[in-house]
Amino acid sequence: MQLYGFTERDVQFATSRLESLGLTVSFGRWARECNAHLTASPQHRLEDFHEAIANPSVKAILAVVGGIGAIQILDEIDYEEIRSHPKIICGYSDIGYLCNAIVARAGVTTYYGPQFTTFMMRQGAEYMIHNFRQCLFTSS
Repeated sequence: MQLYGFTERDVQFATSRLESLGLTVSFGRWARECNAHLTASPQHRLEDFHEAIANPSVKAILAVVGGIGAIQILDEIDYEEIRSHPKIICGYSDIGYLCNAIVARAGVTTYYGPQFTTFMMRQGAEYMIHNFRQCLFTSS
């Protein structure tokens, strides 16, 4: 089974790269659902997002991919839950809509940066990984 049209080899490569940074990688229950738009349904994406926010073992949420689909869930997000359980939320492209909504409606800082698929890059990823670590793993 594929994750948003990527091969299992790509998923394993990105997972291994994130784990090499000391992170534990998990996916929402609907992350492998893939409709004609290469995404899970809006309701399933929302469920996965809310479950990750509520789960105390989840410390950060990386978008799997960008895309216009982020806009579909903005009005249904539980912003109070995000305010009560702030986490690192990171992605780029149209995930910017999600990040901006969270900052505006929950007052929680988000990060416009790499998402899961970025860690699939086979070449040229060193700069991104260095800055990802600098931003999220250091105190200065």
